[in-house]
Amino acid sequence: MKAAVFLILSLFSCNALAEIHLTEFQKIKIKNGWTCCYSDEVLEQVQTPLYLDEKDIILDFDVSQRVDPASNYHWAAFWLFQALDVYTTSKAMQWDCVKEVNPLLPERPTAGRIILHKSIFLWPLVEMDLLTPLTDEELWPATAITAGVVLSNFRVIDRAKQNCRRI
Repeated sequence: MKAAVFLILSLFSCNALAEIHLTEFQKIKIKNGWTCCYSDEVLEQVQTPLYLDEKDIILDFDVSQRVDPASNYHWAAFWLFQALDVYTTSKAMQWDCVKEVNPLLPERPTAGRIILHKSIFLWPLVEMDLLTPLTDEELWPATAITAGVVLSNFRVIDRAKQNCRRI
């Protein structure tokens, strides 16, 4: 019975109220060619294009943060600290009391394993720089963290020399 009432009522659509009750989804469907069951007046209202004057369209791309890519000196420092991290970690592994604290590496990684690890985790940084050059400000945190790791490794090696056995 409800279906019959719904069908009868839908046949007697009120065109004056049709535009008021259209959802954005219905308007999009009409603009994409789904015009079934709407009056010509409603279709005309929805399909009327909105014209913009060319001078009203302003394309403003903010590339201010990309004007100064990271300097070659900064990149050299970054890669130097990466190499020093591999070297100092490998040297620290020569002592029996030292273990790697990075949870993504084994307790006693080899130099090859550390290089593989760094290659995997630094690749996105290199790719990102190729697409949109990194600035000094963006590269600074990674450089500073790696410098801190290298400093910590040197301290660990000094303490290990005093307190541990060489393997």
